[in-house]
Amino acid sequence: MVGATYDAELDVEDSIELGRNATITSDGDNGISMEAGKVVVTGVIESRDGDGMTYLRVARDCLLMIESDDDDLGVGSRVRISLSGGELQLTPMGG
Repeated sequence: MVGATYDAELDVEDSIELGRNATITSDGDNGISMEAGKVVVTGVIESRDGDGMTYLRVARDCLLMIESDDDDLGVGSRVRISLSGGELQLTPMGG
């Protein structure tokens, strides 16, 4: 429905790695956008678990969990992640 607001879960089906699909950046705003056929997610790493789960703050009310074994992606780093559409799954959670 046009104008309706929904909660959704966004699953990233790939891990992030500097130089492959992620860069550290200071440019632009946090958020999710499309550029040249890729989904671009920009945010700040809020925390990391010992098992490689990385928590990326994209907006005040948006926290993404993404796997990463890249130790150069430290807490407080602002990263830009470029993903193909096939690496994302969006699931509506309610309305």
